[in-house]
Amino acid sequence: IAKMVRTGVSVGILDLSDGEPTPLGNPEIRAKEAEKAKEVLGVDFRVTLDMANRYIFDSVENRTKVAEVVREHRPRAIFTHYWDDYHPDHIQGYSIVYAARFYGKLTKTDMKHEPYYTPKIYFYPPIHARSTIKPSFIVGLELEDVEKKLEALKCYESQFKDKRELLHDYAKRRTSHSGMLIGRDWGEPFFSKEEMRVDDLRAIL
Repeated sequence: IAKMVRTGVSVGILDLSDGEPTPLGNPEIRAKEAEKAKEVLGVDFRVTLDMANRYIFDSVENRTKVAEVVREHRPRAIFTHYWDDYHPDHIQGYSIVYAARFYGKLTKTDMKHEPYYTPKIYFYPPIHARSTIKPSFIVGLELEDVEKKLEALKCYESQFKDKRELLHDYAKRRTSHSGMLIGRDWGEPFFSKEEMRVDDLRAIL
């Protein structure tokens, strides 16, 4: 996100839940932390839906909620959860967003906004499973991008408390490892279910 914003790409964030119910913080505190992270990253907008933390489930209702956001903002690409993880919310989140991409183009529907089908959808690695999975591609990052990422993570103070240093160390080491795989200091891995088109070979030289 930090790199896309830095290079002039318009980015928005969609949260499926405000984290409630959770023993950490409260909706007001988490909303302030999310807004602070949004400002750090410099994204254009951040939308938070009302799905319940720990009880997120793939349903027509939830697919429609996401599809309406997609239809409103009409992104060129969606980045969402990998399809396998230990956390049930992440698996269901993947299913909801993946289906919402298709729902976005539906006609003869009560959904808000004009039909729209997002051309690309990519997936970031699972957080809880920590599996070794070969990515489809890795985006090379600069140190300033990594520093922005860590600064944004620090905004969620109520969620990590005494685990902040552990989280930042893990995020930094993971980003460093991905960069090493492509001959860079830093990198972020992503996955694609679809073949990736390259028109200009200079883009991969």
